Amino acid sequence: MGVGPQLSIWLLLTVTVGLCFITETRAQSGDGDEEATPTVGVRLGLTEPFTPDLNNPNSAAYMALEMTVVNECTIICANALGNAFDVCLLRRFREVSAVTRESTTAADMAVQLDSSIPVSQLPTADTVANAIVEGAANSSLIDPSSVVITAVSFPTPATTGIPLSFTSVGETFTTDLMDLTTPASMARAILITTTLEPFYNESFPSSFQSMNVTGFRNGSIINDLLMQFSAGNVPNITDIANVLVNASSNITAFNISVSSITVNGTAISVSSGVSHNISLITASFFVLLSWLLSSQH
Repeated sequence: MGVGPQLSIWLLLTVTVGLCFITETRAQSGDGDEEATPTVGVRLGLTEPFTPDLNNPNSAAYMALEMTVVNECTIICANALGNAFDVCLLRRFREVSAVTRESTTAADMAVQLDSSIPVSQLPTADTVANAIVEGAANSSLIDPSSVVITAVSFPTPATTGIPLSFTSVGETFTTDLMDLTTPASMARAILITTTLEPFYNESFPSSFQSMNVTGFRNGSIINDLLMQFSAGNVPNITDIANVLVNASSNITAFNISVSSITVNGTAISVSSGVSHNISLITASFFVLLSWLLSSQH
């Protein structure tokens, strides 16, 4: 029996669309910019028996299964990860040998995330894998119990470091705070960063990356930190200081003297809730001038 013209056209369109789909995804896979793209490698066990032609990316069987598994991975990740998801790519099929039954197929996939979103706000590799496990619960192709993470490649964003310090008035400085490797220093550093980071994440969601304690000094306790912001998207020093000022009334784990805050070498004085920039050089000048004037009397 011959194939009717309408069926022939339908088959031709189906094959053409499939080839275009495969060509596009393979082009994305080899675009040479993967180091800059947040990527989670996952291996998916499939219910599909493995055949030798799945070793050949140009075979009809390979391309048909590629289109099916990429499409299913895309639907699952798009639903679970939303705007953070970019594309699913197939790396290769591999044979999974079994003693008591025929070999099955595993698909090595690359789940690429949106590179325009700060790395700190992207889903973790575990989140991506769990999304696929949950999404494959009703899948006839993917075995949810087989999903494993094979690789994680999140680019390290270019950052700009901004020093910040503040004094915890009334707190006692002890000599073990001079060494950041002592238990007392490590405990205080963890306390400060875990307390303050949520405030900076909320205030600068697109630019704040991290903060690290760089040291403690005597004078009650002077806390020295290094703030990391995305290069080219660094808030001004007053805004950085104001986050600390506004957070201070909500923090009880340690004391923040808002009049002691310095950002990137500039002291931020606070008066009636308003912050003003005073460079350390200018502040020192006024101290010296005050001393000279008082010495004349």
